[in-house]
Amino acid sequence: MARAQLSYHPGVEFPAIRLAPGERAEVSVVNRGTSSLTRDSTCDVTLQFLSGRGEVTKQTVVRLKRGEATSFDLSRGELGEGVSPITIRTVILFGYHGGAPPGPAVASRFDCDIVPKLEVDASGGEKPRLSLMDAKPLPPPATPAQ
Repeated sequence: MARAQLSYHPGVEFPAIRLAPGERAEVSVVNRGTSSLTRDSTCDVTLQFLSGRGEVTKQTVVRLKRGEATSFDLSRGELGEGVSPITIRTVILFGYHGGAPPGPAVASRFDCDIVPKLEVDASGGEKPRLSLMDAKPLPPPATPAQ
């Protein structure tokens, strides 16, 4: 039985944004799936909010079947008191990160075709002040010099 070769897709990131007091950022993802593995395949997804210095301030890990969606939010209040906006980045990690092709049990957790969206609104606001869907792929890890 032939298996689809998994390629390296570490995830995506959105541009840095500023989160003002009273605002919240919400990242949402839907897994469209590739259907290239098995009917019961899933995608392990890590949703992260990073500080301006690149430190993880909040994250969650979920497993999504094809067609499933989830969201995760961060309010400005969770980042401490203050009246100044704070710069954050949003990163979504998913896909196969290994070298050699994985066995079927591992491969079934990487059926990922993730569609991300990031919105910023005032807490309880009806209309987002910012809505982004143009996440950029994360670069592959640097290979050591030989």
